[in-house]
Amino acid sequence: MNKFFILYISVVCLSVIHASAQSRKPFTFQGKIDSTENALYYFQYKDRDSSIVDSIYLGKDGSFTISGQLSEPSRLFIAIKDKYDPRIVGPFSVYETWLEPGKDIRFHGFKLEERC
Repeated sequence: MNKFFILYISVVCLSVIHASAQSRKPFTFQGKIDSTENALYYFQYKDRDSSIVDSIYLGKDGSFTISGQLSEPSRLFIAIKDKYDPRIVGPFSVYETWLEPGKDIRFHGFKLEERC
C-alpha cells in the first residue's frame, strides 16, 4: 500500500510539472528602429517545435509592436530583405534579442550610417 501511494504521488507531481512547463503566456515586443518610414522587417522566433515568421512595416517614427504566446524564452531574429549582397539568399538578420513569456519588452535599434 505504501509503495502504491508513493507511486501515485510521483505521477501526480510529474503531471503538474509537465503541465506547468507546457503553459503558454503572452508577450509583447515593442520597439523603434531608426530606419526609413514604412520599412519592411521580418521577425522569426520559435515556440516549442514551431517556427513563427511574421513581417511588419515600421510606423512613421520607426515604431512597431508584435505580440504572441510563448511557453519558454526564445531567441528573436529581426531581419530585412537582402538588396545588397547577391551571395545571400533571402532576408538577413540585423538584430537578435530574446523574447520571454509573460514579459513586455522594449527595443531600440539603430540604422547603419556610412562614415568616411
